[in-house]
Amino acid sequence: AASNSLDAKYLEHLRTMARAALGFDVVLYTTDFGNLANMQRGSQNGSSLLTLGDFGPGSNVTESLEGQQAMNPPGLNVPMCSEYYSGWYTYWGQKGATNTSSAAAAATLREMLDRGMSVSVYMAHGGTNFGAWAGANVRDGNDPEDYVPLVTSYDYSAPISEHGRHNIGSDGIDKFLSLRSILVPGGGAADEPPFIPTKAYGGVQLPWSASLLDNLAAVSGTPLTAASPLHLEAVDPLATFILYSFPSANLHRAMPSTLLLSLSDLRDRGHVLLGARPVGVMLRSSGAKPLPIPAGP
Repeated sequence: AASNSLDAKYLEHLRTMARAALGFDVVLYTTDFGNLANMQRGSQNGSSLLTLGDFGPGSNVTESLEGQQAMNPPGLNVPMCSEYYSGWYTYWGQKGATNTSSAAAAATLREMLDRGMSVSVYMAHGGTNFGAWAGANVRDGNDPEDYVPLVTSYDYSAPISEHGRHNIGSDGIDKFLSLRSILVPGGGAADEPPFIPTKAYGGVQLPWSASLLDNLAAVSGTPLTAASPLHLEAVDPLATFILYSFPSANLHRAMPSTLLLSLSDLRDRGHVLLGARPVGVMLRSSGAKPLPIPAGP
């Protein structure tokens, strides 16, 4: 989805790369929020790149279909919801895990099938964001600072939970059974495999620890020197963290009083240290407000 982007040149670059790698027997399409305005921002008119819409329960299905019809050539417009949000993600700082209505999810699914649409349920089965793969989102497409990093769990309030059982929606209804009754009306669905047993492991003791700064050589690559800070992708696109360092003694020789550290393009969060001493945390979600750096060594 590229509905928050107006970078047509970048989109064309991706389409060209995909065609070169996959050939012309593969259908390429974009998926954007289900309305024409978002589709125009994130896709291209014509047959070289088709456009599909995505949305969740209670959305205006007609609006998404009309948007697709305006974007796709006659005969190549597939009435489909490419991502039907069965739930939603959970982000850091949120009050509890997201849980959405099973009845609402079932109602919009029924509407789509009654209208002869195809649908991909996203997510059908909740999952886990391992390592640094959790990602982030922007809640308000008009405010890039309304930034929310996602938690490790991607249970998503999906019909099948992260640990393989049925999720119960915010209305107390079994979401898996609600959707299955529409997809397989009158019964006849295959038997479910047995649930994976769960167990309480109690408290877990972590008796060992190691200082990150004392072990940089073991966990990082070759240090780089640059006239100005490089963004992480320019150093290593697969890296998780990047450490920027500047001799603090040079800072305080130039200006011995308290300094204000400003970062104009912080993309997530930055932990600031003076030597090995933590000074503070700067967050994109709070507009990366300037951070006072105390004087002295």
